Amino acid sequence: MPPSIVSIVKNLLEVISTSRTMSQRKISLDVAFIIGAALSLGISEVHSLSIPFVKTAHRNVQTRTSWRHDRQHLQMLGGSQFYDARNGKMTGRTSSTSLKMTNTDDGSLQALFSSLCDRDGLMSKDALMNMEDMQDMMSEGDLLVEEFDDMWRRAPKFPDPSGNKNGSAQERIDVDSFIQVYRDIDDLFEDEDEDEDIIEAEETKLKASAEAAAPVKEHTSTDADDDDDDPNIAMDEEAMEEKFKELCDASGLLSKDALRKWEEIETLIEEGMLGDDEFKQLWESTNKRPGTNLLDVDGFLSFNVALDDLFVFEEIEAEEVDPKNAKMSTDTDADTRTVLTEYDLPPGVIFAAIANKNLLVGLEDLKYWGEVQEVLGSGDLGEDEVKDMFSKIPKAPGFPDQIDEIGFSLLYDAINDLFEEEEDEDERMNVDIKRKDDLLSMVRKIDEQSEIPCGLDCSEAAQNKVLSLVEEIEKSQSNVVINGNVDNAFLVGVWDLVYTSSGMMRFNQGLTGLGGSVPNGKFAGLKQKLSSTKYMADVEYIESISAVPDTSSFEATVTGDWTLKKSVSLLTGNPSLIMAIEPDLVKYGPTSTRADHWKSVRSMNLLDITYLDDDTRVMRGNTSTDTIFIFRRT
Repeated sequence: MPPSIVSIVKNLLEVISTSRTMSQRKISLDVAFIIGAALSLGISEVHSLSIPFVKTAHRNVQTRTSWRHDRQHLQMLGGSQFYDARNGKMTGRTSSTSLKMTNTDDGSLQALFSSLCDRDGLMSKDALMNMEDMQDMMSEGDLLVEEFDDMWRRAPKFPDPSGNKNGSAQERIDVDSFIQVYRDIDDLFEDEDEDEDIIEAEETKLKASAEAAAPVKEHTSTDADDDDDDPNIAMDEEAMEEKFKELCDASGLLSKDALRKWEEIETLIEEGMLGDDEFKQLWESTNKRPGTNLLDVDGFLSFNVALDDLFVFEEIEAEEVDPKNAKMSTDTDADTRTVLTEYDLPPGVIFAAIANKNLLVGLEDLKYWGEVQEVLGSGDLGEDEVKDMFSKIPKAPGFPDQIDEIGFSLLYDAINDLFEEEEDEDERMNVDIKRKDDLLSMVRKIDEQSEIPCGLDCSEAAQNKVLSLVEEIEKSQSNVVINGNVDNAFLVGVWDLVYTSSGMMRFNQGLTGLGGSVPNGKFAGLKQKLSSTKYMADVEYIESISAVPDTSSFEATVTGDWTLKKSVSLLTGNPSLIMAIEPDLVKYGPTSTRADHWKSVRSMNLLDITYLDDDTRVMRGNTSTDTIFIFRRT
């Protein structure tokens, strides 16, 4: 090939490979054609130049390819409505627009936001910029600071009420704005897919040419290669991947609770071969899908590898035993075994400690089970009872008077059932009553010490105390939510809001925000009226605004619809009960306006009912679970 053509191709490749905007432009098809044509003619000079060119192009789009992969994963997770991110930090305010997002592809963006936002369910510019994805793209030059600043400037924001003394306040965004920023960034990469296809095709062609021109080297088998080619290992991985498909949810992810309910895990724990603390440690040490606390298929495989490492299996050649001549030598066992004195051990551990040389347990071997010997000695358990239970358990094959580990587990359960303690009903009720009294007493104390009702100006320490008391009352057996039989009729009536830790209500000094906008006015209380018929369910909020003089005081009302929804928690996988409210109109004095113009009224649009009895209702933010609302029936 003439040197002049080589020079032209070389200059062309060098100019494009050093271009700053290469990662934001499609690769020239003309250039790709030149490279391919030159390679097909066997021009080594062009081949040596084109390899680094394509590799450079590939590196320049890697960051955005990673972003797109994560975005596609989030879209795959979307589609489930009203998730209960119990450990998140996002407030429960949603508009009709955000609900539509949740129905499409943004449910997982809400979960991601909940893991990153602050206590008020908001996010600052610095927190958004410090996200790993943002830092990676900025460091690679794929996202410019000016582009990020422009996206931030366009996103709706909330001022921080705890701003500087000079009046300045740090701006923050809520989940709706967070999703908007995510979409703006995603729009930058709209044309990257085609870039990737062209780059990968050229790189594949170049590598193939290089391999064809390179001398063939003799392959030396290694242990690692053998492992990769081992069909048994491949079959094991395929089997585990099939098992993962059975256990995972519709999004292709696996929660801790779902993994704990896997039959293999339950069997290991029941037999004492795996402790709950070991399971928890394995879970915490396994890498999760970014932005979630859930396992993907790779995490599931890693978990099982770590689980296998806990066990050392030894192959033991079983000796044939003549059942007729088999006899337990208790004298020999007595020399090597000691009485097991520990309490509350799992049956698998006890069996391993007291089993005889045949790896079985007979009646005589029970003398090494110290806990049983103690209750026999106290008279709480009779020998005849033990013999009767032992006789009903299937015996090991070939040993008419001995049981294997499965049979011992049945004996363990039978003995344990005799001593199962049942909580006294009166005592249980007293515990539940005390939990409720403690919570309501704390709420009254906060009200007495505050200038604004419902805890809107209480301290953070008081909020933490209420949160801990709420966690206790939610465990009560009197909690109707636990039974799962709550319908609209149970909630119909008039309810007074007695406490809330909602950051939005604290900021607006009430539900509508009118209390802080009226001269000498302030929030004075809130009622919620719920009604329901066969065809509709209506809600009416009545907010009292006190002013000076009293004649200036007034009430504002917010009307709308409400529904109860049964859902599943995104984090725990447990069923949850959600009250969804769609505000319609806001009225005060002669003024009436649509509620979708009042963003402040969305603070109670989507809440989890976590405790409910005849006269008390506790609700948490659907995504910001530290946000509490406590209502008392009027």
